[in-house]
This record gives sequence, C-alpha cells and structure tokens, in this order.
Amino acid sequence: GAGSYGKVYEGIYRDTQKVAYKVTRSQLSLEAIHETNILKTLHHPSIVRYIDVIHTSQHTLLVMELIDGGTMCDYIEKQYMKTNYWRDCENMMIDVAYAMSYLHEKNIVHSDLKSDNILLRRNGKAVLSDFGLSSIIENSNSEIGESTTGTCLHIYIFSNY
Repeated sequence: GAGSYGKVYEGIYRDTQKVAYKVTRSQLSLEAIHETNILKTLHHPSIVRYIDVIHTSQHTLLVMELIDGGTMCDYIEKQYMKTNYWRDCENMMIDVAYAMSYLHEKNIVHSDLKSDNILLRRNGKAVLSDFGLSSIIENSNSEIGESTTGTCLHIYIFSNY
C-alpha cells in the first residue's frame, strides 16, 4: 500500500516477526521522523503499533505491526451486499471512534481519516493507521485553523449502546 509519505510493504523484522514497513522517499525524512515521534507515544488496540525506525543510506523505514486483513475501503467494495455488512461497519466505526477519542485525549489530530487508512485485523477489528499528516495541538484551548492537507470526513454513529 501507499501512505502519505511513502510506500508500505510486508516484511520480516529481526528474522522472526512479520511486520509492515513504510519506506520514505528520502534518508532521514522529516515526515518519517514526525510520524515516528507521534506513533511512539500511542498505545491503543485500535491504533497501529510502532515497532522501530531504521535509517539506511537512501531511505527511512518506519516499522509497524502488520495488520493483514485489508483496509476498510477493500471491505466496503467487496462486502457491501452481504447481510452482515452494516453490523460489521458499525463495529468497525466503534473501534475507530475509540481510537479517535484516545487521540483527542492526547491532543493529536489525525488529519487523514478515511477508509484507506483504517486497517482490519483478521477478526474484523478496525485499526487506525497512517499518521503522516497528523499533528499535536500544543494548546488544546486554541482554535484549529483550516487545513489544506488530508481528507475531511465526518462520521456520525447512531447506536443503541
């Protein structure tokens, strides 16, 4: 797949662990460092887990846990006619809402929430990924200005919960 600032591949980390790694377009990429610094602080079951960052002579590799169930976008395209589609989507969006609430508590704005950046575990649990455009709001009382990057998405969850 492709993220905000590079391509994402499946690989093996330290000869044993299957991982996803994002390869940035340049050595010591400021974008990769920014994304790494944010991911290092996040520990939530619905947010992709940071593992390591590796600097080579030509690229920076951001190593993350492998989420191998595809994207929510893939799920929507393939499953929209199935009887359990709406129930599954509701459960996925609840996972995303918990992740977004966690980010809000940490004053982090994702800035690129879309179905391509929501990964699915094999059990159908949703995991938020691609923090390349995210930012930390230093003063949570200040107003957030308009952004010219990322994807604007409004999500409304109606539930009996």
